[in-house]
Amino acid sequence: MISAVVLTHNSEYMLERVLDSLTWCTEIVILDSGSTDATLAIAERFDARIFQKTLDQGFGEQKNFGVSKATYDWVFIVDSDEVVSPELKDEITAMMREGELTADSQYSGYKIHRPLFFLKKRLGYAGTQHDWVLRLFDRRRGNVNFSKVHEQVVLTSGECSSIYGALDHYSYQTLEDYFRKFNRYTSMAADELMARGKPISRFKMWVAFPFTFIKLFYVKLGVLDGFYGFLWCLLSSMSPVVKYQKYFQRKK
Repeated sequence: MISAVVLTHNSEYMLERVLDSLTWCTEIVILDSGSTDATLAIAERFDARIFQKTLDQGFGEQKNFGVSKATYDWVFIVDSDEVVSPELKDEITAMMREGELTADSQYSGYKIHRPLFFLKKRLGYAGTQHDWVLRLFDRRRGNVNFSKVHEQVVLTSGECSSIYGALDHYSYQTLEDYFRKFNRYTSMAADELMARGKPISRFKMWVAFPFTFIKLFYVKLGVLDGFYGFLWCLLSSMSPVVKYQKYFQRKK
């Protein structure tokens, strides 16, 4: 048995498609942070168990709370802009039938490939080809860490394996959507830098843009994704610069 845990906030654009790809799970748990659109009405149509909590401490703490509300120990975390592919569904349901997701399973968690769709174009490079995320896990043997952003599941015991079906990531449908998330995530990342108390040099901010762009566009072959690859690498290279500048503003 599996509990799917989904965090939502004004997620109506994608949510029906996301939840429709999760109907095979034993239950769906929604943790909402104050949606004002049709998010909750959509969740109710899928008989999801709905909880409310403000996003004060970041995504790691929020996902931990969502995991705590799950009925079952095997948890599948899916973001509100991620769609389970038919191949991934077939793999996981086969594991359930064969008794591979139990307390004494060989593996404590599974990494899943997450292709990125940027402005509705699937990218094949720029580091996205190596995006594997640990999302299916036994919460008795691991949980989400408490990072404000870029949180991840950390196993406390047992081994991790991989599942090869895709968890399709439709994160940025438009540039307006991109920059809304860009502003939110860079602010949270700056807050996390402040909380760590580790000093950051201005030099690091100066070199962040060219270093990141060269790494993504040339080393990780973003150039092979054409114009959309170029745009993704360009915008991604701005992120650390803005994050560091917001950090310096907070220090003042």
